[in-house]
Amino acid sequence: DYSGRGLMIYDFENEIADIYSQDENLLYEKSRLAILSRTGELLDNRRIHRLHALGLAKDGKATLCLLPMEAGKTTLGLRALKKDSRIKLLSDDICLVDFKNYAYPFILRIGARDEGLIKDIPTVNITKINRDFYGDKYLIDVSFLKDRVAPKSMICNILVGRRFFKEETTIARISKIKCFMPFIQSGVFGLGLPQIAELFLRGDFLDVLNKIGMVFSRSILFLIVIRRSKTYKINIGRDMEKSS
Repeated sequence: DYSGRGLMIYDFENEIADIYSQDENLLYEKSRLAILSRTGELLDNRRIHRLHALGLAKDGKATLCLLPMEAGKTTLGLRALKKDSRIKLLSDDICLVDFKNYAYPFILRIGARDEGLIKDIPTVNITKINRDFYGDKYLIDVSFLKDRVAPKSMICNILVGRRFFKEETTIARISKIKCFMPFIQSGVFGLGLPQIAELFLRGDFLDVLNKIGMVFSRSILFLIVIRRSKTYKINIGRDMEKSS
């Protein structure tokens, strides 16, 4: 019975999945998660690691913004694009980072929870999905923003932050050491990254050794990124117009 959350059978040897569901939107979402899960591990093996963050670029210089889940990364990113035509998007959710300190564009779709953000976007570019426990989300096709996608860019700035209950948004320089824990959470352990646990944690001895090496590689990479970047703390206020 796969009428509820669906059923997936994955063949790791041939990298083929059979996914079943009677819900078209759920079928789409499970397929997307399966692709992202396996793509993420294959990229890890090439020493290109994923980071749960908003990535923006301007004049070839990238800024990564690490915020908790559902804290407004997409809202902040879309408003920044509207405010400055020179700003381009690397990702609203998953940034790809390498050991040369580059961030690469990785945009499959842009997910927005706020209907107000999509009111000026043609409905043909919008897909509405229900995400189990997280409610409705609107997926904006990347073709709508094809002229605003950044090329690979050198990481120069890092913002780590949170939502704040005051009206105004504030940004201030912080020490690099204060950025490490958010990177551990969002990059090394991948909190907030689209990932199907069953595809990532398979349990055999060789796979466990590979995961240990992957954690080490991610940790070293993000230490390098932090060391080479200017680091800031951002408190995002309730007035999102001013936030961007």
